Amino acid sequence: MISRSCGLDSEGVIRMVKSRLRAVVTGAAGFIGSHLVDALLQRQYTVVGLDNMSTGCASNLQDALESKSFTLIEGDIRNLEEVQEACRDVDVIFHLAAATKVAESVRNPRLYHDVNVTGTLNVIMSAIKAEARRLVFASSAAVYGTPSQVPTPETAPRNPLSPYGASKVAGELFCQTVTLNNAMESVLLRFFNVYGPRQLAEGEAGVVGSFIHRALNGESLVIFGDGHQTRDFIFVEDVVEAMIRSATYQIRDTLPFNVGTGQPLSILELAKEVQRQNPRGSSEIVFEKTRTGDIYHSVAAVERMQHHLQFKAQHNISQGLSKTLKEQSS
Repeated sequence: MISRSCGLDSEGVIRMVKSRLRAVVTGAAGFIGSHLVDALLQRQYTVVGLDNMSTGCASNLQDALESKSFTLIEGDIRNLEEVQEACRDVDVIFHLAAATKVAESVRNPRLYHDVNVTGTLNVIMSAIKAEARRLVFASSAAVYGTPSQVPTPETAPRNPLSPYGASKVAGELFCQTVTLNNAMESVLLRFFNVYGPRQLAEGEAGVVGSFIHRALNGESLVIFGDGHQTRDFIFVEDVVEAMIRSATYQIRDTLPFNVGTGQPLSILELAKEVQRQNPRGSSEIVFEKTRTGDIYHSVAAVERMQHHLQFKAQHNISQGLSKTLKEQSS
């Protein structure tokens, strides 16, 4: 294993002093995973990416594949041997690979159990076998279901409304209970509405990705409901920074962290901002019937992330959309 020690930075925050740490990123060719790979390589990590390419795309890793510090393994987290191979001699694992479509999870809960629960357990056991120092698990605000309070703190009840949300709760519990009796640490990150370049525009990929895709193709921006429902939109670069800090800061307990901005934005306000920034002209906003099961308000309480990780999101929606539209329209 690579040698490492602890030290204090200029702010008195305990960090890991590292020399060429080796990281594994599951779901490396996906939207968030590929941004994380790029950021880790820029910070002098040696990175192994694991992806079955079911939703990921090799073009997302175009720059990474040119680096001698990056290796891409085409494999599936449901295959224990493939996960163990990827995790050999690893220091930190970022577990992003997952099935993520809510409606599909209702139709096919067994798939979501196999990928998100059994697959996560495979990653945990492989990390323990490799004597990894830390596992960073990508969870979701879906664990809260309809939130009991808004903004929603990490102490709010977990009450998922779909097999997808339930599978993330199970993943969190496996991380907490399995690592409790082992030397490896785990950190649980509950992502709210992540957006940015490389995000898929189809299906349930997210309203930002859908709006941008439709705007750039001269299509109407479709809002389901009255548009006053709110979400917490966080730019992918901020999510990546939160993940890296989760891997390097000393955290004494297996705590869940909300990863959001703490700022609500209505879907109608989002649509108007996309209209304003669209380089190819304005798109009409149209309203359709509310979709069954849609949560009306979802906003993260972010005090825990700010305190433990010394971090708050750096991009507002205008800045994040500007970067996204610039890359997507080029």
